[in-house]
Amino acid sequence: MDSPVSLLPYFATRTSRINASCGFCQEFGLVIPQGSRTGVEAMARLFAGPASSIPELTRGSMKLLIEEI
Repeated sequence: MDSPVSLLPYFATRTSRINASCGFCQEFGLVIPQGSRTGVEAMARLFAGPASSIPELTRGSMKLLIEEI
């Protein structure tokens, strides 16, 4: 089992990816709920929907980022 100290880089990377994704959504005027799980779930729904206000090319990149989280 991994020690808590060895997991710190994982959580730091995860947190920065979540923050970057939330900031990206804010640039498009989308409101994302607070909290890592609810925020990621909301973003996944936004990026999956074909009626999203996010451009298709950008949406594909963001879907990959959410999958990594």
